[in-house]
Amino acid sequence: MASKLPQNNARIIVDLAFAHTILGQYFKENNKSEANVEFAKGKALYEVAERIEPTYPLLYSNWSVLDFYICDYVKAKEHLDKATSLGFKPDPTYLKELEDKLNVRK
Repeated sequence: MASKLPQNNARIIVDLAFAHTILGQYFKENNKSEANVEFAKGKALYEVAERIEPTYPLLYSNWSVLDFYICDYVKAKEHLDKATSLGFKPDPTYLKELEDKLNVRK
């Protein structure tokens, strides 16, 4: 239903993208091959939302979660930093977990 709503509503698009993000993680945790398809759908929707409303903090916060789930921790940090610069207050637990992942990669 959400995909049939007005195509210029970035906030609805972000919500739909996050649903694909969570579904992708569910599939990943359950060793389902559909995980990458869901992550790709989410990423494509985040890109659309960014073109429409590039100052929406939740866009970058949620996109950071997708990046984290696909183990692209550098990009996850970039997106989280963007969200923070727009006024988003990150969850301290998520921030620590992300920083721990980044420190392991060094």
